[in-house]
Amino acid sequence: MSGFRENLAMMNLAMELFSGQTGNISRVDFDPQKTASPQFPPEDTSFFERVSPESVGIRSEHAAEFVKELSDCKKAAPHHLLCLRHGKVFLECTWKPYVKGIMHIEHSLAKSITALAVGMLIDDGKLSVDTKLTEIFGSEIAFLNSVKFKNIAVSHLLTMTSGVSFNEGGAISGNDWKNAYFDSPLSFNTGTRFEYNSMNSYMLSAIVTKITGMPMDLFLKDRLFEPLEIRDFLWERCPRGITKGGWGLFMKAEDVAKIGQLYLNEGLFKDKRIVSQEWILDSVKKHVSTGRPDGLDYGYQVWIDEKNGSCLFNGMLQQNCFIFKDKDLVIVTNSGSDELMTLSNVARIVNSYFGDGNEFGSALDEDERSYESLKSLALSAGKRHAHNPIKKGGWKRIRTADAGLRNRILKEIDGNVYVLENKTEGLMPLFMQMTHNNFTDGLSEISFERERDGLYIHLKEGGEIHHLPAGFDKDRYSTLDFKGEKYLIACFLRFSCDEDLNPCLVLEVSFIEEACKRIIKIFFKDGVKRIRLELSENPGEDVIMTALNSISDMEGGIIMNKIKEIGAIEVFNRAALTKISPVIRGELVEEFNEIGENVLWAKP
Repeated sequence: MSGFRENLAMMNLAMELFSGQTGNISRVDFDPQKTASPQFPPEDTSFFERVSPESVGIRSEHAAEFVKELSDCKKAAPHHLLCLRHGKVFLECTWKPYVKGIMHIEHSLAKSITALAVGMLIDDGKLSVDTKLTEIFGSEIAFLNSVKFKNIAVSHLLTMTSGVSFNEGGAISGNDWKNAYFDSPLSFNTGTRFEYNSMNSYMLSAIVTKITGMPMDLFLKDRLFEPLEIRDFLWERCPRGITKGGWGLFMKAEDVAKIGQLYLNEGLFKDKRIVSQEWILDSVKKHVSTGRPDGLDYGYQVWIDEKNGSCLFNGMLQQNCFIFKDKDLVIVTNSGSDELMTLSNVARIVNSYFGDGNEFGSALDEDERSYESLKSLALSAGKRHAHNPIKKGGWKRIRTADAGLRNRILKEIDGNVYVLENKTEGLMPLFMQMTHNNFTDGLSEISFERERDGLYIHLKEGGEIHHLPAGFDKDRYSTLDFKGEKYLIACFLRFSCDEDLNPCLVLEVSFIEEACKRIIKIFFKDGVKRIRLELSENPGEDVIMTALNSISDMEGGIIMNKIKEIGAIEVFNRAALTKISPVIRGELVEEFNEIGENVLWAKP
């Protein structure tokens, strides 16, 4: 039945996660790919000229209102913003703790860049949109599969109309994604309707590799990235060495803007032809209706708004590149929103300020006061707002712990080592573990080391030791290693207590190159002899539960449907929520023994 294998793999993974399994629990071999430590602080690699909004026909007050609304929208959760008109940056903003000039995960925005690789091969005469997959892969496709796939052409992959049921869930079902795609049944007749499927994009990458003999990221390094002066990027590959194509790309906001500008200029960059005008114009043409409530249709791996002639590269959690052709505008966003796709508050806000109903003409008179106010706003937009109360057990308010209690607790926990009972949870958010196939070996120990302006928190996870410098009411940056993959983090610490005056440390661990953060609330009981960690992640519950519950909406979601039929869906959902927001308890090690020596490691 259509989609059965992917559903089964997803359900097996979910069940193993819920039952407390750790380590490499997916059916896909783990190979560390993000192995280089990000440079911090980064070099200033600004490429585009910076100008006032007025110089490109936009009022600074208009830009300021845009920043305010984006900042105030909790659902938007912005990280980076870059706005260009006439190829010049008139507005940029980075919200704390995120850092300008650091790569950021782009998720499905990568699909639009994959389409460029296909266009280049078509320009070279090595491919056409009408070329059938059976022509490209030949004997790699078994005879019976070749009969089934005889009508599927490159155009069907580009427009998400292939009908192949092997979808994103297949990324955890085994190592050979290409042959699994060929073995998959069709869920509808090819070319008859739109169905978003990242594995179509993966197969476009596989086509690039088949024709060029190299992974697509290496092909694009020579043909796209180097000509556009894009030097820092990472694109993950599947276990067979094929660039993922539909996801797995890390890139800087300014470099995404370069690609947006390439589309805006119809294939030219700095007066050099990178890809043909014909390909760009064909890419941003409506090829299929999607029936989506946001009114967007689809071109070649690009979302199309026919009403205003704009197009969009979109990745989940609001990684976006908006291209307004009629206004000569490019707007790039990176976010940690819990809104998965194109229908979002980020898109709503961007379109309300720069879409239909907004007209921008030639240069305006400079407004130095408003421009200076805008720059100050952009610099301060990242300042942290007042924290929301901890909502647990019906709390209606939160007390701010006085300095005396804080100092006493910090003194008492200085040097303390706690052994954790539940060794099934990880510091990396669950969403990231699933996205990068990098599953935790389980947190087992935690210790604290007091400093003048914060704490060093040491965590033992499997065979790894994480050293987290955490500042009180300020961010401190460090790089952590997760099974050979290195991530830049910022740790922000605040001290509080619940309504019963139980002291609590709240630790926010933001993954600077990702859309995710881990939040750990640390409670102390019996003085400081016992500890309770309450873990959550953001975005988290809504996003992961949406993904899990969508299994039943897929064709072939019979396992999830069976769970619903027998009335066990509430049990399933409770297990999922417990995994997303787990509670871990621990006991103080009374004597400094071998465990203590393993925990109180020297700071790096």
